Amino acid sequence: MKTHSAFDYQQTRERLLQAVSKNGLVLFGEFDHAKAARDAGLGMPPTTVLVFGNPRGGTPLMLAHPDLALDLPFRVLISQLPDG
Repeated sequence: MKTHSAFDYQQTRERLLQAVSKNGLVLFGEFDHAKAARDAGLGMPPTTVLVFGNPRGGTPLMLAHPDLALDLPFRVLISQLPDG
């Protein structure tokens, strides 16, 4: 699923982080692909992946269906279009 935010990149990131926390979810990781690109001497618009979920909900599902571990925890990509 793909959608466009009414907010800029940073506001969208902050709002998603707040929603994760507010809903009792665990932020397992944040991958800043633009920073990794900069560290490699490359340019990239702001691009981040947030990884989040609820171990109490996800663990029983993965125990019953181990292949779900390929899809859990949830991930969301936040990126800024090259033209801003």
